Amino acid sequence: MVTRVLLTKYLTCILATITLTSAETFITKNTTWSNDITLSESVIIQKNITLTIKEGVNISIENVDLNNDDHGDIEISVLGSINIEGSHENMVSIKPIQYSLDKNYWSGVTIHESNIPSSIEFLEISNAQTGLHIRSGFRARGLLIENCGSSGINIESDSNDSIDLKNIEISNSDGVGFFIERGNVFIDWAHVHHCQGVGIVNNNLGVVDILNTKIIKNKDNGIANYGNMTSYNLTVKENRHGMVISSAITVVTKGSISDNRSNGLLIGGSSNVNIESSTIKNNQGYGLELTDWVQEDYFSFWIKGESPAVKIGRSNFIDNHKTTVLDEHRYENIWGNWEGVEYTGDGWIENWEEQIYREVPFGRIGWIGFQYNSNNGGSEFSWQPCTGNSVWSPIFEVKNSRYQTLTYLPAPFQCSWNPLAGKHSNTWIEYSDYTGSIDNTDIYSDWSITKENLLSSNRYLLRQYFHYAYIPGQDSGFVVKPEVNDFRLSFYHGGKEISSYSDNSEIELADNFWGSQTGESFMINPYGNTDLNAGDKLSSIVVDGISVLENKNKIDIYTPTKGLAYQEIKMLDIGWKTIGWMPMVDIFLSVDNGLTWENIGSDISNNGKFRWWNNLIVGEKFYIKIADSYDLNSSTVIGPCDVIENITPVIDLSTDNLNFITGKNEIDFSIKNIGGGLLKWSLTPDAGWIKLSRTSGSTKKESSCTAKVKRTGLKTGKYQGTIVVNSNSEEQEIDVNMIVAMPSLYVDAKYISFDSTKNSQTFNIKNFGGGTMSWEIQSDVHWIVINPDRGSLRSGTTVNLTIDRSRLRLGNNEVMLKLKSNVGEKTIDVSAFRTKSFIDDTVNIDFTPWHWMYDHRVY
Repeated sequence: MVTRVLLTKYLTCILATITLTSAETFITKNTTWSNDITLSESVIIQKNITLTIKEGVNISIENVDLNNDDHGDIEISVLGSINIEGSHENMVSIKPIQYSLDKNYWSGVTIHESNIPSSIEFLEISNAQTGLHIRSGFRARGLLIENCGSSGINIESDSNDSIDLKNIEISNSDGVGFFIERGNVFIDWAHVHHCQGVGIVNNNLGVVDILNTKIIKNKDNGIANYGNMTSYNLTVKENRHGMVISSAITVVTKGSISDNRSNGLLIGGSSNVNIESSTIKNNQGYGLELTDWVQEDYFSFWIKGESPAVKIGRSNFIDNHKTTVLDEHRYENIWGNWEGVEYTGDGWIENWEEQIYREVPFGRIGWIGFQYNSNNGGSEFSWQPCTGNSVWSPIFEVKNSRYQTLTYLPAPFQCSWNPLAGKHSNTWIEYSDYTGSIDNTDIYSDWSITKENLLSSNRYLLRQYFHYAYIPGQDSGFVVKPEVNDFRLSFYHGGKEISSYSDNSEIELADNFWGSQTGESFMINPYGNTDLNAGDKLSSIVVDGISVLENKNKIDIYTPTKGLAYQEIKMLDIGWKTIGWMPMVDIFLSVDNGLTWENIGSDISNNGKFRWWNNLIVGEKFYIKIADSYDLNSSTVIGPCDVIENITPVIDLSTDNLNFITGKNEIDFSIKNIGGGLLKWSLTPDAGWIKLSRTSGSTKKESSCTAKVKRTGLKTGKYQGTIVVNSNSEEQEIDVNMIVAMPSLYVDAKYISFDSTKNSQTFNIKNFGGGTMSWEIQSDVHWIVINPDRGSLRSGTTVNLTIDRSRLRLGNNEVMLKLKSNVGEKTIDVSAFRTKSFIDDTVNIDFTPWHWMYDHRVY
């Protein structure tokens, strides 16, 4: 009985665990959330399904940790699409049900690969392991992601989809703030700050454009780029290194890289870097440090590689030389293990030494850690304790290029000059200490170290040696195998504006300002590659060579222009420039001299342009006001402007791209007149395979046209063409893309049966792809006639099968027809039945009194 009870309890626990583990909510039809909701289990949005979340909805997450790994398991997993419709004033939020310090409280939101793009407007996420994990085409604006245990945003697009992110803030992540593994990413108005890892990582498969972005006060580097990155109006300050670039293509325009705790720029090998109109200022290490070592991606170690190609022009290097800093980051595997050393001995051995030289990629060594073993795998013995005979133990040390000793092994109390006295020879000793001035004499005293920044090149001597040692061997073949493993290094940076350990043949630094107080002695690290040439120097600062994101907010409207006249009922282009941090603007219109204002655009992404279809009246005077969406008191007004009659045609195309995928042969588009008067237009394709339903016309409003493609005679592949649209407004173009796919064989029959009443049947062969498909049907019997039995086709054809009954055997006759083509093979099973001899087959007609009624039978 007890056994049965225990077994029942055990099974109940298993079932309960299964139930919890599989606790998931599947959304299987298009769904809208309009009210607050609490999630106690994961949500999975199925393929081709859309979840819409209305503004102001608060989604509260319960903490569910099914496998007790201190990571919450609730996740919103999007296999279809998610549309979040928050607003600036009424954001959607996803956060813990109650306040929590746990940064792994739940898993986060994952956007999986999908043919339906997701879209997010104004969303706040907190305390997720990864706030947003994006694997598909995606667009988002107004994101606030904070307190994540890993990354705020992780992009890993399987298909290199386009991902558009505007007005985002990521803060307080325990890992990387914004990690781009793969994808084409556009970032505008982003603020990444106070993360424990790197602010933004663009890994080696990432392609990213960064505009109007601040990366500030991250514990690790500001930006680490290993892929392709273009940036404009960028502020990188108060991070570890400002920017680390390795094995990458990087363009920086109007960047401010300042006040970072180590280097402003650290550029590694195999990089191609172009920087202009930027300022590198007050970084505690070097302003610019170059190396021919390469870190191929974020997860790789630094290894020796090719030198970078760098061009920096019309930029400012200011006061980076004034400080030197020890970067406390511990680099592993810059130096590999030192193995394979051995010696033999019996009794006293004098003046043994082994040495190698090794290089570092940058800086000067300021801290060293390693594991030392005086005899790993050699003969077994213990070192003798101190005897007064000046026993000098085997020792390992590192010396810099000036032959200054950087390391020593701490000595035990019984013999201060012999750190191995009395120990078994196969003993691992952990060493870690700062470098500095060391008493390295043979005097009987404890050594000491004074932390110091010792000048050096990138070349260091690693030395194992002793003057005297006693080996208690039994013969001359007694083997000793010392090893040094697990090197860890930290580096000093700074004291000059530039340092280079690379070949500088492709380094161009002409036409830069180097600070009014920077003499030649402060510019280039003399222990690096002094062939580096800074070129011609500017005598004054490059005033516009700086990011304006941290300036006081200011808006300048350059169109419309005060006093000019603008036509009514047409598209009005509004253009402006801003200084300071202003991700969004609101635009207002006044026609009563500024007494009242009508909002004509709210929460507009600040890209400097807006098109408004105006409803102004001839004779009115109007004013335009643009304000910071987050501070409406920060605004600028332009006007008055006059309104006149609209007589100018303005062309507007419904599309600028026609994409003819496989199976699509025609696409409609329209030509609109969004101005006044009469728009006259004509269409001219530049490729013979583009056909148009009409090639010219005129309209006051809109004309429709159909474009078709003709694939006949074209080889498999991708084709590009252009339709030039000429008009009395302006010339525009429509790009045309067409795919001629590989042929694809389809047969509409797998089995054909001839009973005693049928002598002929048909089936169809189709090409569901593109190009030309060649085919042939083979048969090894004589009682079936195939017409046609071969050919080539682009679309389809019908094949007729006829049987010759005189050649049939009695009973069932079967054959497998083989249809072979240049793209594959199909088979068709054919059967024909014969009851008796063909000659004896007769037709019998039984007449009845109703002579027009008769019955035909075949025997």
